[in-house]
Amino acid sequence: MEQDVMDMRKMYNRGIIHKGNPYRMLRVMRKALSGEAISVGFIGGSITQGSLASSSETCYAYLVYLWWKNRFPMSEVVFINAGVGATIMAGYIMIYLSP
Repeated sequence: MEQDVMDMRKMYNRGIIHKGNPYRMLRVMRKALSGEAISVGFIGGSITQGSLASSSETCYAYLVYLWWKNRFPMSEVVFINAGVGATIMAGYIMIYLSP
C-alpha cells in the first residue's frame, strides 16, 4: 500500500508543470475579505457549462461559486459561467459579461 501511495505521488508530481503565481488569487481573496464585490468566472466547454450535471446547481462551476459565496458572505460574489459546449466563444462571453 505504501508503494501505491508513492507511485501516485510520483504520477501527481509529473502532472504538475507549473504551480503558478498565487498573487492574483490572494488579491481576489483580500478583496472578498474586505467586503468588495468580486466576480467568479469559468471558461470552458460542455462540462463547464454543466451538460452532464443533474441540474445547473450541481455543475462544478456553480459549486465553486457557492464555496466563494459561503466563505466570503460579506462580499457580493458575481457568478459567470461562460461554459459553452462545442464552441470557442467562451472567452468572448466571459469578457462581455464581466462587470
